[in-house]
Amino acid sequence: MSTNDTGSRRLRRVLGEFATGVTVVAADSPRGPVGMTVNSFTSVSLDPPLILVCLATAASTTRAVTDAGSFAVSILRRDQRGICDTFAARRPDKFSAVGTVEAATGAPVIDDALAYLDCRVHDVLPAGDHVVVIGEVADAAAACDGEPLTFFRGTLQ
Repeated sequence: MSTNDTGSRRLRRVLGEFATGVTVVAADSPRGPVGMTVNSFTSVSLDPPLILVCLATAASTTRAVTDAGSFAVSILRRDQRGICDTFAARRPDKFSAVGTVEAATGAPVIDDALAYLDCRVHDVLPAGDHVVVIGEVADAAAACDGEPLTFFRGTLQ
């Protein structure tokens, strides 16, 4: 497959056929909490408990995750689309209107998320314009009520 714009658009369209959950990855930084919407999230291993997220190399959240050595993944509920939109935008005050609790590692967790995972950075691997961050799960919990927010064919559902 070509890497030109036509190939990139086609690849985006093909990958859009795979429904993904929507998460917010967040970490603490010297300037306060930072976070971003992420749909590249998956389980890696149960023993040891590992997950991975793919983060844009240039993002301030990525630097905060690697500097802090820890991060939280909040799995969003369908009715948290506004939170998804907030954390997808480039703005410095993302946490101003969003309630959070502090996880054991110090990373912020979105209030009332469907579930969360509190992680320590296990490994960071370069991958094109992103990095793959593998996290060892230190704590996790699920609300067990509500429907997940998903991304399918370029739209949130």
